[in-house]
Amino acid sequence: MGQGDLFQMLGVEADVLYCQRLLEEEGVRLGAGCENGQVDPNFHIRLCVLAPSDTLDEILARLHSFHLRLLERFP
Repeated sequence: MGQGDLFQMLGVEADVLYCQRLLEEEGVRLGAGCENGQVDPNFHIRLCVLAPSDTLDEILARLHSFHLRLLERFP
């Protein structure tokens, strides 16, 4: 089963699932591209930092960690 099949089976767009899981696992909120008119097969996320600059390193570290874990789960 490919990644696309998994997303179809779950009934959710890949970018939405990515953003939902990131929020659940790391507490970081991103916007899915499909929520702004982006269409398949180009999945995008939108990142708008609304936090003090001294927390930016922590936010980016959480995003990085999450993304690496996701790549390990879905090579």
